[in-house]
Amino acid sequence: MKTLIAVLIILLAIPPLFAQRNSDLPEPPSNEPTPLFNFEIFERQPAVPEHLYEHIRSLENKKRTNWNAKDSLYYAVELSLLEAFENSLNYFVRLKIDTIANRFVLATIQRTFRETNRFNRLIENLEQELTYYPEHSESINLRIEIASARLRHKEEHLRVVELTVFESLQPWLLDTLFIENKPKSRLAINKARNLDKALRREILFSDKTDRILSLAFTEFGDFLKMYLYKSNAYIAYSIARDFDKRNSNAFKNIKETKDYFNDNNYLYPSVVSVFKNINPDKYSFQTYKEIDSLDIIIKERGRFPDLDELLAQSDIRKDHLPWLDLEKAFLFILILMLVFTIFFVRTK
Repeated sequence: MKTLIAVLIILLAIPPLFAQRNSDLPEPPSNEPTPLFNFEIFERQPAVPEHLYEHIRSLENKKRTNWNAKDSLYYAVELSLLEAFENSLNYFVRLKIDTIANRFVLATIQRTFRETNRFNRLIENLEQELTYYPEHSESINLRIEIASARLRHKEEHLRVVELTVFESLQPWLLDTLFIENKPKSRLAINKARNLDKALRREILFSDKTDRILSLAFTEFGDFLKMYLYKSNAYIAYSIARDFDKRNSNAFKNIKETKDYFNDNNYLYPSVVSVFKNINPDKYSFQTYKEIDSLDIIIKERGRFPDLDELLAQSDIRKDHLPWLDLEKAFLFILILMLVFTIFFVRTK
């Protein structure tokens, strides 16, 4: 009986202890509210369209002397995805067919021009895209500014620190043209969305050091810090550092935004959740062919799956361990101990 009373006293003392401990805890950090603008996940490696992939596969069984213009176009796309840029360029520049309508093909062409330093051709291609997609004029014009900065860097031998990527953004940053506009105005939100759209196209397939792209993200971060949210700016500066580890301006701004988060009890934004790493085997066509039951998977899903999805088919492990509340688990153990104690006292 004495043992039973002692156990009951212990159980009654536990809730006040937990309440005391919870009352002593500091207020947990939270995310900075960002209702007007947020980064979505950056698609750095878009899936190869099924029809394009099937066409590339069919080229293996077709003599090159029998190729038509579309065959040459898709072979150039394959070479670009395999990073054989000079060979890819030799095919692209000879083509006399529409290369603008297919957005995936267009992205590989522009990547090839960029990787081979054919910035004049890149600007011409972007201007063609502008006439084809006038509804995206603002974001395409921003990409033309990036290509123009690359050209100036190459031809005028300017250092990156002497360059400005977004000339159209300078009135905003210098606060001369938009001084009467309040921060977070609709104009600022639209500008941020167009910058976001432009930079998303620029980073497709890219994972190498790119100082111009790093500078572009730094300027984007400056704009976001001034007109929208420091959480947005932190992500932009972090991406800038990803493309250029020596970008001291981005590093300084990251440190300043961290100080702001600490002072306001905010959580650091998760960069990896929106800007994931590049998979170097993403476009390994040989690996695709070696995977068993590929046709069945395509029929089941109704689309051509990504390589990482296919590779995951054979190695999926479900986690059946439920999430545990440690306090509830501790109480449950004590209750079990109480039951065993009562049972022991009664049997004794």
